[in-house]
Amino acid sequence: MKLLAVLIALALPMAAQVKITAGADKIAIRIDGELFTEFHIAGADLTKPYLWPLRAASGTYVTRMWPMADVPEEAGTTMDHRHQRGLWFAHEGVNGFDFWNNEASYTTPNRGRIVFRKLGTIRGGKDSGSLAATFEWVDPDGGALLRKDRTMTSTLLSRRSATSHSMTKRTGCSVSACGRLCRKIPAPATSRMLMAA
Repeated sequence: MKLLAVLIALALPMAAQVKITAGADKIAIRIDGELFTEFHIAGADLTKPYLWPLRAASGTYVTRMWPMADVPEEAGTTMDHRHQRGLWFAHEGVNGFDFWNNEASYTTPNRGRIVFRKLGTIRGGKDSGSLAATFEWVDPDGGALLRKDRTMTSTLLSRRSATSHSMTKRTGCSVSACGRLCRKIPAPATSRMLMAA
């Protein structure tokens, strides 16, 4: 019986596991128990969703910490582009509104926001996990310009050597604040990122 318990304990770490846990403002993605990233989706000053911190399979950070955190390793570096938080997807010009340079502390009048609306299916599992979420891109008055359904999949490609992360975005459209119809994207757009150790 003891031998069986030891064999099970030794085998557990060999099975890669992706676990995705939703919280109020962010969704944690863990691979083999280690934090891979957090998907920030809501909060008082959040103007667009982003992944941060983002780590390679080895645990090495691949995104800067500022402005979300101050760390000694970044002391003395240029602290500019506050709107560039972790890994994110946005556009500078959507019907005249800026979803790129849209930090809450900025004072430009045409700043749009990407607002979390709904969490879809979350699946964790051996070697990969995925989550789906719906966002609306809104003008400064809160009028919806478009809806984006995002599905993200995180996959461990080999033990501690590389992690693949893909996002599929399907954009619906609605009548914009100026009365024009947003352009429809006929098929989902998928982007992939491979991070080596």
